[in-house]
Amino acid sequence: MYQKALTALWRPDWWNYAQLGNEVPLLHFHFIPRYKEKRIVEGVEFVDERWGKNYAPPPEMPEDKGLNEKIRLAIEKEILK
Repeated sequence: MYQKALTALWRPDWWNYAQLGNEVPLLHFHFIPRYKEKRIVEGVEFVDERWGKNYAPPPEMPEDKGLNEKIRLAIEKEILK
């Protein structure tokens, strides 16, 4: 369900996944969208300078300016379709 919603929103060329669950009794996932070419999401340009390599270290995120809330709402909208 979440992957489908995230794929519809981000339209990545590839996904990287990471999961952690070492110290607390829950599983923590990262879904990292990967792009061959730059993408613009909500007016913010994302460039995957490490395309074809490990995603770490991740690029610095742009200044928020409400982007996190817009992304959260877009994901929620996709999930509720």
